[in-house]
Amino acid sequence: MHEKTTLNQIKNTKTKWLFSFLILFFFTTLNAQVSAVEKIASYGYSKRFSDSSASKKIQRQALNLAKKKRILTMKLFVIRISRLRKGVYCI
Repeated sequence: MHEKTTLNQIKNTKTKWLFSFLILFFFTTLNAQVSAVEKIASYGYSKRFSDSSASKKIQRQALNLAKKKRILTMKLFVIRISRLRKGVYCI
């Protein structure tokens, strides 16, 4: 294996453990965030054998909701970028 990986370059064991913990914490919080769209799509997919028409309808609604959320996210991103270019700093 490579001797020059990030964790092997850290000499202090306390720093190495802290770094490992932060990476682990970061990835577990990312996996824990399941959006409402994913829950709806999962529910629709689970109905695929019992009621296929309802399954298709629910999955289509989840797809439309995801598209709307993506459009809103992109609009907010564009607004933030334009404010940053103007010198108005916001979070």
